[in-house]
Formats: sequence, C-alpha cells, structure tokens
Amino acid sequence: MFHVEHSPILKEGEPMEIFVTNYGGDHKKIDKGISESQWLSLGSGSLRNPSNVIDPVILTERNLIDFNYVSIPAFNRYYFVKEIRMVRDSLMEISLHVDVLYSFASGILQCPAIAHRTAKGEMQSPFIVDPKMPMSAQCTVQTMHMGYLGDSGLYILITAG
Repeated sequence: MFHVEHSPILKEGEPMEIFVTNYGGDHKKIDKGISESQWLSLGSGSLRNPSNVIDPVILTERNLIDFNYVSIPAFNRYYFVKEIRMVRDSLMEISLHVDVLYSFASGILQCPAIAHRTAKGEMQSPFIVDPKMPMSAQCTVQTMHMGYLGDSGLYILITAG
C-alpha cells in the first residue's frame, strides 16, 4: 500500500499533497493491488469550504481529469472520486468519498473474527453453517459388499458428508 507519514488535519484553504490513480477493480476488495508506481502527484490542493474526511471536496489547479481514485496523506485515507467539476479555466473541484476498506485495510486484516454468515456461489464456505443459505437435499448412497464379517453380528457403518 502507498503510505506517507501522517500530518495534522488541515484547515480550509491550507494546501495539501494529493495523489491520484485510475482504479478499475472491484470496490469491495480490501487490497486494491495498487503499486506505488501507479500513483501520480496531482500537486497541492485545498479543502473547499468546511469539509470532512468522509466526503471531502478538494480544489486544485492541476488540469488532469483521467483518474478515479485519490490518496490524501494528510487525512491518512483513500477515496473514490464522485465528481470532477471545472470551476474555471484551470481550477478543478473534486468531490470524494472515503474508501474505508483500503484506508483501514491493515486494521481490518489484523482483526480476529468469527464468521457467522457465508458468501453465495463459488465463494461459499462448506465449513460455515449458515441457516439462511439453502442446503442441497441431494444425497448419494453407495453400497459396497464388505465381505463376510463373521458370526458376531457386528456391522461397520461408514458415512461421509
């Protein structure tokens, strides 16, 4: 993951470094697989009006619109681009929304958890019993002749599944 040392939260109008890239993968993945070389510095930008770290609106004078993913080291977070607006000739307004999965990936991956539900389809775990997932009623019976077991009257029953 691309990390820059954390700096204090900025106030309206204060410049901050912004990095951008184009991400075409699944938004629901924790590890986006973005290498450090894929990030491009957009230069400095500033907050537009009072803003928050969840949905910030950034102003920048760089005229580059070919990106959809942003890193703001000052906030120690990663963002999806919601909207890019040209305010005037070379002034862009970028509306963002935080990517909580990638922003807090290391904490999420280090968190111990007990899975209560399972995914559907290919990703369904056979080891998690999920009462909301329909189970197959199909069963396979295989009969095999085990040979003579003697006069004891004991039988061996083998089940699988």
